[in-house]
Amino acid sequence: MDPAPLYGFSLGFSFAERWNVSAVFVTGRYISKFSHLAASYPAPVFVTLMEVSWLVTPTAISSRQSTNKYDLDPTLSCAVTSFMKVFIGFKFQHYTVAE
Repeated sequence: MDPAPLYGFSLGFSFAERWNVSAVFVTGRYISKFSHLAASYPAPVFVTLMEVSWLVTPTAISSRQSTNKYDLDPTLSCAVTSFMKVFIGFKFQHYTVAE
């Protein structure tokens, strides 16, 4: 998977002098490419019945996949003193994958 930029926004509100609610939302798209040279074989039963040696044929397999990432980080904080805050929050991540 190749590196890709993430972008989004941050939003915050203060209320009651000590409390703060904020959230950061980030999204981005990753593109992954896969290429592989595989060997394809005839069916073993067919080969056994026809008494033919194993035939190996190289086959190119490639795939391209797009992955969208969505990330949300909301927090609630409280100023305990003028130099210390306590906060609680969680992280929500969601991915969608398409070929």
